[in-house]
Amino acid sequence: MDIAEIIGKKNWGKGMKILLGPDNEVFIDCNIVVAYGQTVITVAKAVQEAVTAAVESACGVKVAAVNVNVCGIARQ
Repeated sequence: MDIAEIIGKKNWGKGMKILLGPDNEVFIDCNIVVAYGQTVITVAKAVQEAVTAAVESACGVKVAAVNVNVCGIARQ
């Protein structure tokens, strides 16, 4: 069983990749686009914290890493 089935999501789309490690640790890669005018580091850190908190509270698994890849800047 993979983590997507545990969480209840079948299709994560292209923006997120979730891997389950050998010790039942979760590794997450997120691709995001940051709004123009926002501080990239601040947004990336907020995404890491939010994803970690959501997965750990919903699934009860330890999140080992959330890697945030900023793929672009969007005009509003």
